[in-house]
Amino acid sequence: MLGIDPGERRLGLAVTDELGLMAHPRPVVPAGPEAADQIAAIVSAQKIGRVVVGLPIRTTGAEGPEAQAARQFAADLAKRLPCPVVMWDERLTTVQAKSMLREQGRSGAGRKGGVDSLAATVMLQAYLDRSRKRDQG
Repeated sequence: MLGIDPGERRLGLAVTDELGLMAHPRPVVPAGPEAADQIAAIVSAQKIGRVVVGLPIRTTGAEGPEAQAARQFAADLAKRLPCPVVMWDERLTTVQAKSMLREQGRSGAGRKGGVDSLAATVMLQAYLDRSRKRDQG
């Protein structure tokens, strides 16, 4: 699986291991017109079976313009990819990612891409964990 944390400037990416148990960060992709082409190439090269796009829902539960942009991005991707594209609530994943990086002593300007990829990893891992619980329950 491929997890995507969509943003205005960058798309944070994460992929699962072969067993689909753990999510791992991957380099960011710049947001823009070529992003869908790059995502399609990754899906093809890595034989991705599902894409999980983060849905930035506000802490109030409301959807703002960011959520609408993420939904549109996911819909556009779904038209291009040979695998399912699903949305997943990514609320507070960036906050978690920043906290994790601070705990590791990583800070400064070079952290931004790392935050995006780590946020995608946190989001994808939550998706995996919930899916596993649903399958077991």
